[in-house]
Amino acid sequence: MNSFVTYLNTLHSGDANNKGALAEAQAKEPMFSQLQVDHPWANEIFDSLVKEDGCSVILSGHAGDGKSTIAIEILKRLKGIPKEHVLSSGLQKIESVFFEGRLITVVKDLSECTEPERENVYIQIMAGERYLLISNTGTLLDFFKSRTGRIGKTVIEVENDLLTALDSPCRREMNLGVEFSVYNLAQYDNVDLGLALLVRMVDSTEWNSCSACACRDVCPVFRNRTLLTKYRDRVLNQIRLLYF
Repeated sequence: MNSFVTYLNTLHSGDANNKGALAEAQAKEPMFSQLQVDHPWANEIFDSLVKEDGCSVILSGHAGDGKSTIAIEILKRLKGIPKEHVLSSGLQKIESVFFEGRLITVVKDLSECTEPERENVYIQIMAGERYLLISNTGTLLDFFKSRTGRIGKTVIEVENDLLTALDSPCRREMNLGVEFSVYNLAQYDNVDLGLALLVRMVDSTEWNSCSACACRDVCPVFRNRTLLTKYRDRVLNQIRLLYF
């Protein structure tokens, strides 16, 4: 069995053999860098976190939209780790990194944090520390609505501000005591990212070993890969239309 096929078979969410479907596993997976497609928002988020006139960032979206994958990309850049290398420490719940003299903290999922941890996150953000705060909508609402007295807005104002920012297909600025840049991956059209991922799967050099395999002429996986290569444009167009 080609080890690349074994790896691809862990990326789905069809059954219990889906360990590769979680970004936490991909952070330490050597083959991940061959498939990873940079998200266009990653550069914006990174700049907002590190620039002098930047601010903290809220990143939301549905499960599987790629929030944690962006967190991996941001952490690698903050740590100076080449894209093709693994994040040996994995993806921690809360991780702080000094970058050019500034402390930047990545919270991979606010819903995983205890209330004392959330309170500390809030205190640090209000003190001016830069945070990449990743969370779903419900947890974000609870996080800010329970602190309206210190934010200086009513519960309705906090809820309206946050939901309005999250309803945008592009970056929105929001003030909840301090400035935030808000991104909602659920609003992003990610069909092109999915197609780019498929192209990387099909074009990987890991398939070279199959060419010398005695089973290559009868292997359904290799046959499908060959068909995808031969009819690439047609396949990509049909997938685009299907998701559209």
